[in-house]
Amino acid sequence: VSKDKSIRLIYQAKYYSKWKNDTEELVYDYPDIVLEFSNGKKLVIDAKNSKYTRSNPNPNFDQMRSYLRSVDSDFGFFIHSNSENPNLWYKIMDESNTKQIIWTTLVPGHANDNLKQIISNL
Repeated sequence: VSKDKSIRLIYQAKYYSKWKNDTEELVYDYPDIVLEFSNGKKLVIDAKNSKYTRSNPNPNFDQMRSYLRSVDSDFGFFIHSNSENPNLWYKIMDESNTKQIIWTTLVPGHANDNLKQIISNL
């Protein structure tokens, strides 16, 4: 929780996904990080230790779509540890322009503006 209590960071919490497996057990989502803001907004961050490539522009889309539904969030970020483009910022939106999924990269040892862009979306 931030000092002013405006932001809560939740790490790998369990969220009900509204799915069951073939033995009727509930299936849960475990996003890496959820940020909850005092204004009610929530943001999902999922870290990927993988290289983002243009040949597969929407990797893990279904996973994030489930996270957004489970967490009741409008914003999801996939942060890859590598990319063909170190300044990757690829965004898709739903038809009503209310939900966004963004693929970006934060490459250790490389200065870029992606972290600033992530923070500016908060």
